[in-house]
Amino acid sequence: MLSSFVRGFALIVLLSSVSVSQAEIINWDVAAGKCTDDDLKLIDVWFNDANSLLTAALQAVGELDTGNEDILTFFSSYFGIQWDYSTPGAFKGRTSSLIFDQVRSTLNAMSTFMNSGKLSVGAAGSFAATERAPYGYCGVDNYQQWNWNNEAWFVHDFPVTNPVTGNPYSVQDVYGKAYSPNVFTPYWAETESAYLFGTTANPLCSIEKDEEQNEVVTMAFVARPNNAALIPLKGIADTTIFGPSINICNAMFDAEGLDYVESLADLSYPTADAPTMLDAKLPKGATIFHELTHLVTDYVGDQWYPLDLCIEFAVNQPTLDTISAQNNANSYMFFALAVWYYYNPPGDYVATFYRGTSNDQVHMVNS
Repeated sequence: MLSSFVRGFALIVLLSSVSVSQAEIINWDVAAGKCTDDDLKLIDVWFNDANSLLTAALQAVGELDTGNEDILTFFSSYFGIQWDYSTPGAFKGRTSSLIFDQVRSTLNAMSTFMNSGKLSVGAAGSFAATERAPYGYCGVDNYQQWNWNNEAWFVHDFPVTNPVTGNPYSVQDVYGKAYSPNVFTPYWAETESAYLFGTTANPLCSIEKDEEQNEVVTMAFVARPNNAALIPLKGIADTTIFGPSINICNAMFDAEGLDYVESLADLSYPTADAPTMLDAKLPKGATIFHELTHLVTDYVGDQWYPLDLCIEFAVNQPTLDTISAQNNANSYMFFALAVWYYYNPPGDYVATFYRGTSNDQVHMVNS
């Protein structure tokens, strides 16, 4: 929906579910786009819920060798992993094994970040060595929309200058080959002193349309700004990719009329007599979980959003392509939410969202 540097919505050993405070792993103390104290209280709730979803997902990974067919079916439904049911936890083919490895790796990276604040080298970008905490913003005040013919800056009010003419390069001179001016819009990221490139069709924190032409409100996004590290030669800049930031859109704080609830505690657990769809109501922590898959990796993107497409592509097209379920943020989000329901029934009835509905039966996939 946005450039590769702007992604948004909008284990063999089970790690501890206790995470450090989000205030310790994300730097919210910024000048532009600063969150209020009330904002941060809500963000704490959402991060705690995201960690609960992660705990459920990791528990499912830890049950692989038990041969629990319920759990295996969740992996089949949301990631297309096929199983050899004659041997507990055995994969049906190398492709399924490799897909599972990537899913586990992603969840492990999320757990590492939530427990220590550390990002992988690929996810941290050029700031891997500094171990700087990702920035966190509320709204889009950190980003100023620019024109392509504006002079390009190294830092605030300090232009990138042509060493021959002494004149400033334009943003298009520096970045126009990497980002087509016909497709992208440049934004100046004030805190990072860098540029963000979002698609012109979808401004930051905008209302978009998904693959089924449904309107989708962007609730949050992850950004990785660029900056020209050296004076460009022949119009091509040597750029630095900044570490990621997480951006909470205003819609996240005021989701009235949308299919969201404030927390996992606000969800109504389905009953046998009243089945529901997994996406009927989403906790806002699920959006944070979605964004964390972007934050901690450099490969999880937004291939498709709707629940039915996540399941359809996983079940019918389980591949190792970059456009596949194990590289799709919503596939992780729906998987985690489905297994969270499975592990947290309030009574005897257990919801089984194998194909998106709470009363789906085991072995509907890859039986």
